Amino acid sequence: MKKQAFTLSEVLITMSIIGIVAALTVPNLVNNYQKEAQAIQIRKAVNEMTNAVDMLITEEGKTKFSQTSVFTGKQPDGSSGSLTNFIKSHFKVAAEYNAFASKYKSISGTSATFACDGNQFLLANGVGLCVKASNNQLHVYVDTNGQDKPNISGRDLFAYYITSQGQIVGDNGSSGSSTNEYGYSTGGESGDTCTNSTKGIGCLNKLMGSNWKMNY
Repeated sequence: MKKQAFTLSEVLITMSIIGIVAALTVPNLVNNYQKEAQAIQIRKAVNEMTNAVDMLITEEGKTKFSQTSVFTGKQPDGSSGSLTNFIKSHFKVAAEYNAFASKYKSISGTSATFACDGNQFLLANGVGLCVKASNNQLHVYVDTNGQDKPNISGRDLFAYYITSQGQIVGDNGSSGSSTNEYGYSTGGESGDTCTNSTKGIGCLNKLMGSNWKMNY
């Protein structure tokens, strides 16, 4: 009985089809995986800041973040306190410079230079922090992997502020009236600025409002 086998042309056609399917699907799979990893990184960074703020309020016996040494300059024992002391005592700081890239892109593709208007810290885990205390709030820029790529707003660069009560809200979130299941402001329509921002404005609102799914 004569055995049947694939011809060379049939094998080549099959390989070509597999190659086409892979070319169409693999980039999407990689992109989705990267987004999921980036969402996990910023969520971890936000949770660490939340824990640090809560710990500071408890340590100093206060009821509000605005009553702590970050804003008053004095600790309960009378010793001096500052924003730098807060960061260094609650995070592992590797350096106080070079925590951010010089330029960032928006999701829509525009590019702009970035400058930290505040105190800059590179943490031991690679996270970059730019923090500035103003009007009883702490304004924060965070890059989840420091100077490393992708250096894209809404991917590894985000902006948020910590209210006088100690609640983390995505920058632009004050205009929103709704909250998600985590109690964070979704920022309403203000979150749409994320697409064109080169500084992470509105992106944390979008992310938290969609239960940490980077679907933008």
